[in-house]
Order: sequence, then structure tokens, then C-alpha cells
Amino acid sequence: MQLPLQITPDYLNDSIGHLPPGEVIGSDVSFYKKYYRQQIDFLLGDYFQVMEKRLGQLLGQLEQKLENRGDMLAGIEVKAVQRAFSFLASWVLLTGPQKLSVDITADCSVFLTVLYPGKNAYFELFFEAGKEEPVELVFNVYKNKKPVSAYGGKFADALAAFLNQTPIEVPEPAIK
Repeated sequence: MQLPLQITPDYLNDSIGHLPPGEVIGSDVSFYKKYYRQQIDFLLGDYFQVMEKRLGQLLGQLEQKLENRGDMLAGIEVKAVQRAFSFLASWVLLTGPQKLSVDITADCSVFLTVLYPGKNAYFELFFEAGKEEPVELVFNVYKNKKPVSAYGGKFADALAAFLNQTPIEVPEPAIK
């Protein structure tokens, strides 16, 4: 949305209704501080609470998988797995997925399934004994069950490739 150069009381009354009649706001920063800052902080706080809750649920799923199937990651430091997965999950949550799930594979990897409207993304973090970081991150993205993009490489490179190759239409957050 592009704001008009000058915000009038009529415009504000339609959106927030806080200005006295006849007051006109130009590019005065105090307007932002006075009228919007509190509302933005409130909304962001709610948004990040939702994100934190979803991250906690995913980390709980990972903990459960580690307890039940941790032998598949024999020789891998659990803290390294948790740290890398937490970073990946936090980052993926910012892209607005509808659903997420995690699993541990026999290939010494953690598999993250991410569902978006009309798209699915699959991330796999591979680990090796004695390494504190994942040795590789692979992702595959499908739209309407057809491959859209794929990449395998170093952790940071794969995340950058995901952003560059696969723009995700992030929906408006459903904050209540």
C-alpha cells in the first residue's frame, strides 16, 4: 500500500480515527511515535509469540524423534543437531508456512517438511560424526506436485539459494 504524501483527518478516521478534526499530518516523525508505534509493537509482539510457539512445537517434535530414533544419529553431537535445526526452523517459520513436520533419517540427517499453499518444500540437514555443523543442506521445492527448484550445498549457501530460486508468497499473518 502506498500512502498519500499528506495524511488527512478523513484518511486517519477511516483507518484509526485518532486525530482531532482539522489536524493534518505531513512527514512529522512524532506522528509515527504517537499513533502507530504502540500498535505496531503490540502486533509484532503477538506475531513473535505465535512464531515462538510454533518453533517450540517443532523443537518438541525433534526432541521426541531424538528420544525414539536418536540411534540413527549415532556419533553426532545432539547439541549440534538442535542448534542447526533451530536456526533452520526459525528461518523457515518467517516464510509463513501452513504446516511443518520433522523427522530423523537413517542417512544421519534431519528432514523438515514445509507446506505452503500450493507448494511443498523439503529440507534435509546432513551431519557427520565429529563435525559441529551440518555438512550439507539439501532442499527441494514442488509446486502442484511438479519440481520447481532444488539445491544442495553448505548451510548458508542453500538458504540463500532457497530465497533466490523459490520466492514464497508470504500471507498476511493471522494475528488475533
